Amino acid sequence: MNDSRSDHYPLHPAFDPDFAEWLKSVEVLPSAGFTTRQATAGSKDARLLRYLQGVCEPITIQTELYNENMISEQLVLVALIGETHVGFCVSKAGADESDPLFIELVGVVEAARGRGIGSALMHAAAEQAPARTIAFATQYDNLAARSMTASFAASIGAELRRVNLGSYRDEDLGIRRGLGYRSWTIERAQPTAAGAATKS
Repeated sequence: MNDSRSDHYPLHPAFDPDFAEWLKSVEVLPSAGFTTRQATAGSKDARLLRYLQGVCEPITIQTELYNENMISEQLVLVALIGETHVGFCVSKAGADESDPLFIELVGVVEAARGRGIGSALMHAAAEQAPARTIAFATQYDNLAARSMTASFAASIGAELRRVNLGSYRDEDLGIRRGLGYRSWTIERAQPTAAGAATKS
């Protein structure tokens, strides 16, 4: 992958041969399973995130510099089928121990949906802070995101609970007001000293 920055070009295969090659690989994904890994700071993963942002609507395409900073400051996980990156998840734990784990963004390319990748990315993020409530926001008309998060909650024996949008800071949820967002929490069962699970 070329290390020269491409932020000043529109994200289009005509301007970025690597983007064109990646798009072709997405079109011919094998039926094999997927893997996940943590993104690392540097231009390669920052650019891969830019590609994923470009095709995972309604996610905003960011600059490579923005993505590099995000990778440095937050937990960014990516999913691969074979050698092709097909999804990502951005999360961070709140500053205080009593704060939630904020899952800010989950995106999976259309050709790879239906394989459980989004839920797996959420699981991997949640494992980084197992004692915390999970908080996130979805847009009102994004039924796919709502379905994915409901499935994820069920898979860990919990339920989605809608909370007031102002319960958490917009920047922690990774949203901008006025775009039809609703906020949610997932309260996970916590182990007790005797080994039984209780709701926090």
